[in-house]
Order: sequence, then C-alpha cells, then structure tokens
Amino acid sequence: MWRKRILRISIMKSEGLVSEECFVFADDSAGNPICMKIGGEDKESIFFCNHELENTNNGYFLMSKVADSFDEFIKKLYIIE
Repeated sequence: MWRKRILRISIMKSEGLVSEECFVFADDSAGNPICMKIGGEDKESIFFCNHELENTNNGYFLMSKVADSFDEFIKKLYIIE
C-alpha cells in the first residue's frame, strides 16, 4: 500500500501537479495530497491539495492552507466516532 502511495506522489511531482516547494507527507481517503511548504511564501504551513481542481495560474492542484505549522495541523486532527 505504501509503495503505491509513494509512486503516486512521485508521478504527481514529475507531472508538475504539485509544487517543488511542497513536501507531500500524507493523503486523505480520496487520494488528495497533504503537504508542507518547504520553500517560498507560507514556508512550513500545511496545505490540502485538491486533485480534482487545478490552479489556472500555475497548473498545480488547487491548494488550501489548513494550518500555519505541523504542530497546529496535528492539534486539529480528531477521530470521527
């Protein structure tokens, strides 16, 4: 399972769907990448990348900021019962 995820992330990067300034470290149940910006504006912020929508300015998946830091992201996680 992890091999498929790593391969999918590599394909997204090589096809230019995710910025080189992003480190993809997870995905949701629908396969949308979750990444940390490692360069540029909003460095160290966490983003949700919608694989069904494209940013028309740069061709990347549409990214939505979900947290200002990894610590904040972890604190926002919860289990749905």
